[in-house]
Amino acid sequence: MTTFDISCHAVYYDECKYRKGGEQSSDPLIRPTIAGIPHRGAAVIGMEKERKQAGYDQHGWQGDTEMVGAVCAANVRRIHYWIRRSIHHGRLPELLQVHYGYRRRVRRLKNYTRALQDKEFLHALGFSTLLTIVTTIVINVVAFSIAYMLTKAIKGSNIFRSVFFMPNLIGGIILGYIWMLLLNGILAHWARSLTYSATYGFWGLVVLVCWQQIGYMMIIYIAGMQSLPTDVLEAASVDGANGTQTMFKIIIPLMMPSITVCSFLCVTNGFKLYDQNLALTNGAPSNMSEGLAMNITRTFYGRVGWEGVGQAKAVLFFVLVAIVALIQNKLTTSKEVEA
Repeated sequence: MTTFDISCHAVYYDECKYRKGGEQSSDPLIRPTIAGIPHRGAAVIGMEKERKQAGYDQHGWQGDTEMVGAVCAANVRRIHYWIRRSIHHGRLPELLQVHYGYRRRVRRLKNYTRALQDKEFLHALGFSTLLTIVTTIVINVVAFSIAYMLTKAIKGSNIFRSVFFMPNLIGGIILGYIWMLLLNGILAHWARSLTYSATYGFWGLVVLVCWQQIGYMMIIYIAGMQSLPTDVLEAASVDGANGTQTMFKIIIPLMMPSITVCSFLCVTNGFKLYDQNLALTNGAPSNMSEGLAMNITRTFYGRVGWEGVGQAKAVLFFVLVAIVALIQNKLTTSKEVEA
């Protein structure tokens, strides 16, 4: 019997025990069901004794494959729990009292309905989408241009690379506060601030995100350009291709793998943006400049009775980002060519 079988038996044992009126585990969120970790189920204890007699080690593992399978089973079970929790109507303290052995309750999609009807959530979705589109275009264009210039024979190019990459080493919270002071100081000449309207906060986030991520994407583009086959470029020059033709007909098609990676990173980072948003505007004014991540966090922790709705929003957020990332990856990889 494998550790995965023990995990499954433990789940079945607890569910049967609860349905028969038995005692429920005191910690439903972190209730171990793999061998080598204490469990309240008598069936599991008996199985562990059998395993020890069969020559298993003290942790109950017979090999790396078995351990990985048990961990994966536990993670899938945990993800399943959070998804089930998001479709149950109820407050968090009530839901924490139940796990996989809880009594049957009527499943409803009320939390998802409330999430999709929340105007602030829909506004945050549009805000994050527009921010992601703008930052993805700006970051990739600027990073590609800088990388193209730095791959040429420019004196001090290594210094420029380090300078452009340094903003990526600074945390988002610190960057948010730095740019808040800078931008508010500039806008003060017109009696404005970043929190005056959502427009100011939006473009402030665009500046911050671009300044932080351009250096990182630049490094990826430089690595891609340095690996371009020189014989193809020389052949294009011999055939009389000018700079524009070489760029759009040869360099960019050959750079599509790097463009795919950078675009994917920009899209995912744009949607999951949180710390920069928190430090720069904190959603002001009136939560009009908050992204999806901040809206979900505020719903879950800041609105009493909306914990299930916050979890439903998180599931929708995960599905949305996964779909967008897969579509973007499919579109860019389809344009990749080989030299």
